[in-house]
Amino acid sequence: MKINLPPDSLPKLKKLISVKDENILVSELLLRYLLNSEKYPLKVEFKRRSANASTKEQLYAAMLAKKISPKHRGKQDVLLRHLNGRCALLDGDYYRDNPFFKTINISELSIGKWRLAFDRYEPYQAFAFRDIDVSSQGYEEKTHLGFFEEPFSFPVIMQEDRVWMSVTPHEIETMRQAVIEARGVVAVMGLGLGYYPYMIAQKEAVKKVIVFEKDTEVISLFTQHLLSQFPNRAKIIIIEADAVKDFAKCVQQTYPNYVFTDVWQGVDDGLPLFVEMKKEEKRFPGARFRYWIEKSLLAMVRRIIITIFEEAIEGFTSEDYENADTALDVIFRDLFNKLGNAKFSSFDDILNVLTDEGISALLSR
Repeated sequence: MKINLPPDSLPKLKKLISVKDENILVSELLLRYLLNSEKYPLKVEFKRRSANASTKEQLYAAMLAKKISPKHRGKQDVLLRHLNGRCALLDGDYYRDNPFFKTINISELSIGKWRLAFDRYEPYQAFAFRDIDVSSQGYEEKTHLGFFEEPFSFPVIMQEDRVWMSVTPHEIETMRQAVIEARGVVAVMGLGLGYYPYMIAQKEAVKKVIVFEKDTEVISLFTQHLLSQFPNRAKIIIIEADAVKDFAKCVQQTYPNYVFTDVWQGVDDGLPLFVEMKKEEKRFPGARFRYWIEKSLLAMVRRIIITIFEEAIEGFTSEDYENADTALDVIFRDLFNKLGNAKFSSFDDILNVLTDEGISALLSR
């Protein structure tokens, strides 16, 4: 990779690197908090302070920033800048009015290692409720957090004490665009509770929904207790197959117009799969591909690319990427190699590869 930037571009690149580092800091702080948010109730303090707040959302952002980093004012300021305007008081009735919630009657039961149950958000418990936003100028990442003022219950599939699949406001919001876009024959990678197949099967523009799911017990749970309640179940076909190992094969046998993939729990386990699946897209020019939490996954790749630019400035060469011991190391090595033949002689050259379209094109090579 040849970087030959004019003198006025280097400070701009260093600014990108600084924003990337701040994005990582904020996401790590938020993730650490959200994984244990039920242990940090805000209800009493929130009610005491809400009478003097300009808006409940602004108060909530300020309280979260202080709660997440109580002893570090600098980190509080960074968190508040990221959270301000992106904490939303949600209406539970709005989500309970969702067609899936209104139609599907779910009872607690178990099949094999899986258990169908309910979880809930406590009043004022923070949770991510949309995919991230990324600014088009400096690529600052913004996380959307939601909270309710009353308890909000939602269905889950659990293995032992771990939630594997659920239908929460986050799932509803992060699948909304993929529901709107779906048409024709739709291939769905991953079944879960069937929320996405349910929603798109209602669309007249969707003719067939072919779902690939590798776990026999999950399929049994769905077909025995949920599918019969789907009003358009005749459109839905379930095929037992491993969409991770046989992604291209699954796509090939369905001739789809649209492919939606949701086989990961978050960006950490999803990133290596996303990167591998993107490589297969060019084999199916007639299909449109969408991935759950795609903005977050693209943002992770963008961080890696910016880090590669950072390391190039520090003198890294291909030898520094040869020992790829982890899945993340492999992604670094592969992206370095893909960038290797490119010449970056202006800051615009760097910006072009960092757009969503630029990243998608790079991954699809």
